[in-house]
Amino acid sequence: MRHGAFVLAGALWAVAAGARVRADDDVPAPRFDGGDHAHPEACLALDPHAGDPAAIRVLAATLRRASPTETLAAVDRFMARSLVWDAEAFDDWRTVETMLSDGTFGGCADHAIAYGTLLRACGIPTLWVKSMDLAWVERLRAGRFDPSRDAWSGHVFLEVHLDGAWRLLDAQAREVYRTYDVQGRRLPGERYAYDKGGSPWELVLSVRWEPWKRQTATFFAAHDPAPHLSGAGAGPAAADAVPASPRVFVTGNSPQWRWAHAAATEAGAQVGMTFNAEFDRWLAAARGHELLVTCSKGEPVLPAALRAAWLPLGWERTLARTGPEAGRPTERRLADGTRVVLVPASDHDGLVRAVREALTR
Repeated sequence: MRHGAFVLAGALWAVAAGARVRADDDVPAPRFDGGDHAHPEACLALDPHAGDPAAIRVLAATLRRASPTETLAAVDRFMARSLVWDAEAFDDWRTVETMLSDGTFGGCADHAIAYGTLLRACGIPTLWVKSMDLAWVERLRAGRFDPSRDAWSGHVFLEVHLDGAWRLLDAQAREVYRTYDVQGRRLPGERYAYDKGGSPWELVLSVRWEPWKRQTATFFAAHDPAPHLSGAGAGPAAADAVPASPRVFVTGNSPQWRWAHAAATEAGAQVGMTFNAEFDRWLAAARGHELLVTCSKGEPVLPAALRAAWLPLGWERTLARTGPEAGRPTERRLADGTRVVLVPASDHDGLVRAVREALTR
């Protein structure tokens, strides 16, 4: 496995690892009303085509956290550290187990299958949403699209039920749109939503390449998006997007900030900024996210006047630890939700271990 993909018991993964499911010839018409939004609890079943449900639930148990939002963040970071993009894997159906064994995803559809399946297994109601670029639809309908030469251009989003409402998740971009109308057709990136549902296989995602192309071309040859876009506005606003998992900000001097940055990225975190100056500016940006405070010469890289307000209580005792507990991180949750982690270790190996521990637990 690459990039720290989680290893489960071999007997469980072997049920479906490496399996390739052949596409049949039955290509259903797209359905925009394919999800039961009124009953989120009905959007939790696992599609057996996506992998062995028992094995997936074992993995999901390691990712489930105290709240759905924290669970989403754990899944997001797991996906980021477990899978890398492989351009050659975009057009063949693969199970979640296969993707994790390979350490790769082939495109947005591949990625969305794994991401959405894990969310469902963790108890977060999820639906898959297929979209095509409006520019692509326009070319097709105007007769200017040559399938032998031109690219097929679309994207798969997820709808997730969080905090009592449906949100739009661009899993590959790692962004959640908090204000979202499930009836809206215009999606970020000037894309048009045309098909949604709870079974990735039955939806005919693009990993079922030839059936998907037949379905998409046939549908849009007869379907004009324009009447469905009038009054729909610009869709979810980019300003309303928030990270699927908190960004990580790092205070540190060289070389510790470099080590912490690399370790956080390896753990699947999105690093917002590393800094050892302009503390007012960057601490304000870190509000609501996660702040790693590293140490240099036995002192936190944080001005003395700010330490009481930001550092974990008893941080001096943390720095004085000896034995097995020396170098282990401690944390504090501020009233505004900011998670502050003090990383006392300043040597490379100890710092990397502490950052990994802090960001994956």
